[in-house]
Amino acid sequence: MVPSMFASLKSVHGFTSMNGETYPQHICITFNDHLTEEQKKIIMGKNTQEALTYLKTLVGYTHNYENNNDKDEGDKQFRVKY
Repeated sequence: MVPSMFASLKSVHGFTSMNGETYPQHICITFNDHLTEEQKKIIMGKNTQEALTYLKTLVGYTHNYENNNDKDEGDKQFRVKY
C-alpha cells in the first residue's frame, strides 16, 4: 500500500493494530517473511522514503496494481507485485 493510503487509513479503528503505527513498521509487517531481524531494525530506524529506498535493495516490489483480466469488468481484482 502506498504511503498516502496508509496515512489516510491510520484513523480507521483497528487499522494500526494490524498494519503498524508507522509506515516503516507497516513495511516490516508486510514483508515479515522476506526480511531478517537485522533488516527490520534498519527499516524501523528510517523515515518512510528512506525505508522504501532501502527495501528496494532487498526485495523487488512495486506499488503498481495490475488488473486481473480473467474477471468480469464489474468484478475486477487487483494485486500487488513484489
